[in-house]
Amino acid sequence: MGKLCERHRIPMVKLRAGLQPRAALPLLFPALTQILSAFNVIEKMHSEIKETVEELRIHAQKLSPSASLNINPSKKLAVELLDSVPSIYSLERMSSVARRMKDQLNENSKILAKFDLIPESCHNEIEGTLGN
Repeated sequence: MGKLCERHRIPMVKLRAGLQPRAALPLLFPALTQILSAFNVIEKMHSEIKETVEELRIHAQKLSPSASLNINPSKKLAVELLDSVPSIYSLERMSSVARRMKDQLNENSKILAKFDLIPESCHNEIEGTLGN
């Protein structure tokens, strides 16, 4: 792709190679804004991006493993989820988010979690839980 852009004199922004797509995503936004501002589609966003990076640094400190339980909401949630099977319920339009949360709990926390959709889960879960 880079050679094609060079050959046709198409502006491009090179990203660090070897990243998985989910790890590369944060690098794509500044690259996209740089390209769009080069074509005068949007105004330059350097200050906004700089401000966002600083905000993310602050949140990263709060969420770091070394942060105390008092200020780290992730640690608080982890303690609450101990010895449980989290059930995530979602409307159809947010089902991908619910499934992703369940998958992250399964993969990263190594705990059983499940998800279901509302309103279908209201009937099925009640029937399965109460069982008459």
